[in-house]
Amino acid sequence: SSFALAGAPLKADAWPRGYAWFILSESNPARKAARWFLDWEVNVQGTHIKVFDNFILLCILFSTIGMAYDTPLNDPDDTVTKLVRKSDSIFSYIFIFEMSVKLFAMGLIWGPDAYLRSGWNVLDGIVVAVSIIGLVYPGTGGFLKTLRILRAFRPLRVISRNENLKVVVQTMFASMPDLLTLIFVTSFFLLIFALFFVSFLSGKLYQCEAPAYLGDEGVKMSLDLNEFATPLCLGTNATHQACPHGRYLVSELADSRQKVEWIDESLTCQQSLQNSYCPHSSPDLTVPWKRPTWDTPICIGRCNPTVQEEDSETWKSRAWLCEANFKSVEELPSACKGANSEPYLASMTAEEQRGRTFVEQMTRELVMPCGGTTAASTAVSCRQAFCPEEASAAKKAECKENCERHPHFCWETCSADAGSTSCKACRSECEAQCQCSDFCEPLIKDAALCYEQGGKWVPMLSQNFNNIFNSLLTLFEIMSTEGWVDVMYAASDSTGYYLQPQRDAALGMAPFFVVYIFLSFMFLLNLSVGVIVDKFMDLKAQGKSLMLTSAQQKWLMSKKKLFARSTFFNLTNLHRLPPHRRQAYDLISNKHFESAIMAAIIVNTVFMMLKVFPLPTTWWEIVLEATDGIFAFVFTVEFGLKFFALRASYWRDPWNRFDFLCVAVSLFGLILRLVPSLESIGAITSIIRIFRIGRLFRFFEGLNKIFMALVLSIPKLANVLGILLLLLVLFSILGVSLFSTAKPSETLNEHGNFKNIIVAFITLFRASTGEAWNEIMHDLSKSPEDFWRQGTWCAPEDIFDPQDPATWQVLNSKCLIDNPNSCTPYREVHIAVLYWVTYTLIITYMVMNLVVAVILEGYEDGKPDLETEVIDRCIATWKQYDQDQKMILDFPLAVRFINEVVSAVL
Repeated sequence: SSFALAGAPLKADAWPRGYAWFILSESNPARKAARWFLDWEVNVQGTHIKVFDNFILLCILFSTIGMAYDTPLNDPDDTVTKLVRKSDSIFSYIFIFEMSVKLFAMGLIWGPDAYLRSGWNVLDGIVVAVSIIGLVYPGTGGFLKTLRILRAFRPLRVISRNENLKVVVQTMFASMPDLLTLIFVTSFFLLIFALFFVSFLSGKLYQCEAPAYLGDEGVKMSLDLNEFATPLCLGTNATHQACPHGRYLVSELADSRQKVEWIDESLTCQQSLQNSYCPHSSPDLTVPWKRPTWDTPICIGRCNPTVQEEDSETWKSRAWLCEANFKSVEELPSACKGANSEPYLASMTAEEQRGRTFVEQMTRELVMPCGGTTAASTAVSCRQAFCPEEASAAKKAECKENCERHPHFCWETCSADAGSTSCKACRSECEAQCQCSDFCEPLIKDAALCYEQGGKWVPMLSQNFNNIFNSLLTLFEIMSTEGWVDVMYAASDSTGYYLQPQRDAALGMAPFFVVYIFLSFMFLLNLSVGVIVDKFMDLKAQGKSLMLTSAQQKWLMSKKKLFARSTFFNLTNLHRLPPHRRQAYDLISNKHFESAIMAAIIVNTVFMMLKVFPLPTTWWEIVLEATDGIFAFVFTVEFGLKFFALRASYWRDPWNRFDFLCVAVSLFGLILRLVPSLESIGAITSIIRIFRIGRLFRFFEGLNKIFMALVLSIPKLANVLGILLLLLVLFSILGVSLFSTAKPSETLNEHGNFKNIIVAFITLFRASTGEAWNEIMHDLSKSPEDFWRQGTWCAPEDIFDPQDPATWQVLNSKCLIDNPNSCTPYREVHIAVLYWVTYTLIITYMVMNLVVAVILEGYEDGKPDLETEVIDRCIATWKQYDQDQKMILDFPLAVRFINEVVSAVL
């Protein structure tokens, strides 16, 4: 070090290593006081408890409870909400004080126990830093809102202060190198398959959604009409929605095939509309038009507020067509019941009226020519309506080059004859769309036919392979087997770009999905369990504890000894017993007696399984109640015989105590059934009697192994479940902070959402089993454009801010607190994808596999060892030689006993 003298080693307590903040030495009174404060202990019943650490732990727990209660949708003027949010500031000051004390006592960097040398302290420091920023800048929006979300990581601080949780995390980190290798291999396979599917399925997982008014006939595609372009009737105003010019006629042929023809095209538009149904038919639709070829693009005109600048001349030129985005919360349409009634609409504010107009314009889809070069001059094109300004020369040149090279638009037409009139007209439409691409979506072939006939061209699934990111995400989703069959079937039905899917048109894609599922789910994911188990066994061979504290290890050893043999002989000196008691003991010790009781337990369980609704006959319930009474009598007699024979020794065996509980509950339940008002309580007692079948564990070796595996895994499972609970709470708090105001959708509904901590916890626990987690992710990933295309809307997140008291009051008056309608925040960083992928990796693929590994290890530990088998053999043989259990054998008998046991076990 440059602080040391040349050639002289730097002492541990020399400056700067022995100094905190370069000024406080080990002997400094302030530093000594800080160390004493950290190490302050009290003795409670022989246990040394650190006061400061436990006080901070208590603060973390109360702070976590406060964060769990405080959701963005809570009324900011509510007394409890104010108290919780005020207490959060108080906890922030406490944690700042804790950090200051540690920095004084430990120092920041120098020293073996410096603050930043511990990863847990680094985590604490980040959370405290976020708290400091929140105290200095108490705003609710922007970047500060993002930082404040990091407070959700505060529960993680519990881990460093709880030994049970810490040992699990340490074990997980010990397995991390091997798991990272497996993750690298899995990612390599993911990338290979992602590139493959992007190459073959990009842009092909779309279909036509026919309108309801077309009925079973639906929309006729190119398969029916063979490279057809639908004739249209256009209006003279941009807001006029086009209608088909004519209609199709379906006739049956002799060979049971159908012939589809387009008729009435020769009529005028008004005559044609009278013969067919079009929901937006209008007298203004007078201009007939048809795309020159089926690969000529038609445009779907949509307003796009994300590219509108209100102060520009360009925006002003189309302000009549597209309103500006929401400016205030008052403009949001009401979600209350009756909000569309005439009285409400008559009394609606001007702000909300503007908001409703904006929503109508955003959800509107106008089918029109892109450029209209082949249409009458009175028809309005998409470029003319949405981009009336002249495009720059550079833009025109760029669009001309793009359309000449476009792999789909005009490709078939111009490949045959690039100088034909059809090719020139087609490319003119393509160039017009390119010059107004922000507002005009081009469609050809079946996609164009779909919109021309009143349908919508929509994705087949939430998943797609349109780019490498979406392809990787889709493969990650189906790796959990969630929705993989739907994706495989959609891929098998795909035909081509802008073409309607056909049943099994690409059936050759299915084997690739089967191979992928085999490699990813059946091999690589299950291999992660093997990696964790193998690492556990390595650590065990090295003599290290696996997810157990020292106290838990002692408990586990005691349970192993207990289950190995609780008692050798439940009664001794049988020759001294009275005759009747000896007879009772011989009876309960007889194998046939135990077999009879086991049979009674099984038959009793079968009869309990016969309870059905509705009753097959009137006497069915009477029979079941009678059998309950008979078996209660049988088990009571069993208890009486055993207690009469064993007396006080009866209570030494845990299974006997369990039997007594079952008998007492059975009798108590029968008595309660005699009282009509307490009959329902008596039925509840049957639940405890069901557990009597657990006695079978004693007599069936296979069941006993499983039971022992469960018992021996309890301490480790408790630690793992503690981590699982902590992470679920953390992700629940984080999910509520991020998504509580999100607009509901198909899967993000009343059964699965993040409105409060309870529903969020249930949603996440459900997702840990793989149930529809990816669909919730896709619902949370929807953009405003996605909602507009579905005919609905969402409020910008900067306007939908319920944590502001004034905004909350307005939102509540519009019923938008009970029915939140905000767009998902932080879409630019794909926050929903990041949240769910992280959750799935940690919870589903790591912690849940950790549970499996613990159970497997418990099953291995629960296997009976050689010593136990020898002891069992010795006891059984001893009873043959010492039938009165005097615990003494003559020397000749003892020798014979030893020889028999040795010959049996060797």
